[in-house]
Amino acid sequence: MLYDERVTHCAALLAEECISNLPENRMYGESLTMALMAALFASHETSNRAVNSGLARWQLRRVLEYLEAHLAEDIDLDELAQLVGLSQSQFARAFKASTGLPPYQWCLHNRVKRAQEMLLDDSDSLSDIAIQNGFADQSHFTKTFRRLTGTTPANWKRIRRN
Repeated sequence: MLYDERVTHCAALLAEECISNLPENRMYGESLTMALMAALFASHETSNRAVNSGLARWQLRRVLEYLEAHLAEDIDLDELAQLVGLSQSQFARAFKASTGLPPYQWCLHNRVKRAQEMLLDDSDSLSDIAIQNGFADQSHFTKTFRRLTGTTPANWKRIRRN
């Protein structure tokens, strides 16, 4: 459970009342108990909502490992969802909450990153790099690369060399 100032404050007030143990303050003590319980439940609900918005660590790790291994392939959303036991819509929402990107965009960004590493190596042509990273052809690769980086692969390579 995460630290919650409301829970701590209510608990401190209740502890003071328990120490004083004055009979005329019984209603106040019961009110503090109810406030403490409400704060505890609200805190628990908030922490559950935060945890449930994204994928669990094991789910994220499994999906990312699968994506890395099959990045150049055409990956189906249903495949990924089945890997972690979720529906496609649940998976897509949870993946975006965990990574900040929808699955398709995550794949594109990582294909371009991998292509950038290959561009620095200089052993393959642009069309070979495009195919090896799952792009349909050099044109598709160049358009995607430019959209994500703001420059063409050849220009990016030239800038990195200098």
